[in-house]
Amino acid sequence: MPSPPSESRAARGFISDGPGHTHPVTDTSAWLVASDHPALTRPEAVRIDDPRRPDRLAGNAFRTLAEWNSDVWVPALLEEALGRDNPLSGLDWAGAAVELWRTGVVHADAVDVTLDGPEAVVLVEATFATELELDRFSHGIDRAMELVRGGPRQAAFALVVPDWDEGLEERLADFFTADLGGAEMGDAHGLRGDVLARITGWLTWDDLVELALDLAEEANEFRVEQVHLLATELQDRFPQSAL
Repeated sequence: MPSPPSESRAARGFISDGPGHTHPVTDTSAWLVASDHPALTRPEAVRIDDPRRPDRLAGNAFRTLAEWNSDVWVPALLEEALGRDNPLSGLDWAGAAVELWRTGVVHADAVDVTLDGPEAVVLVEATFATELELDRFSHGIDRAMELVRGGPRQAAFALVVPDWDEGLEERLADFFTADLGGAEMGDAHGLRGDVLARITGWLTWDDLVELALDLAEEANEFRVEQVHLLATELQDRFPQSAL
């Protein structure tokens, strides 16, 4: 069963300014899950206040998901992004840490989120960009593999994008053929191109929030309200959202 929310979290439907100081949420652009999280002391945290950047929505989405047991939602996220036959969903994800900005890479239009488990690490790059080049995937899997270099853990990379794009799916599948660089990447990491294809993928912002909505179906009132705030924030940012 999910554990109750910690006292350091904002109260239901409120933003926390510290112990005993809360005020109602009237604008989801000001809503922030875990507003006292240590990561918010990092220099990169100033990006949270820039509505052009995805840092706030990504932080709220993944901090909301982190309210549930990671061995439930991380495998579900991996199946959505990489497919059901991916090699990481069946690993141990209990106690996985969710961290923004850990890679130290500063993107112009994206933010890195790491899901750090006992047996594997997933690097998620979340973006509002609609024009996507395949080098996002090659650079992403490179950074993901770097996070586990020298150790026994596995790695994967997932890109969170605004809309489902059949063309992107086809281009990504083609990317891992020898003539488009998949073989060269495989040699660099000691993996075949078809293996890299199974640990590299993407999902939409809607997919991410729908995962939280599914979890909220059997959640307590606090978590249900938190997920509804998240869905509202997504719809404010993407009015065309199908949620």
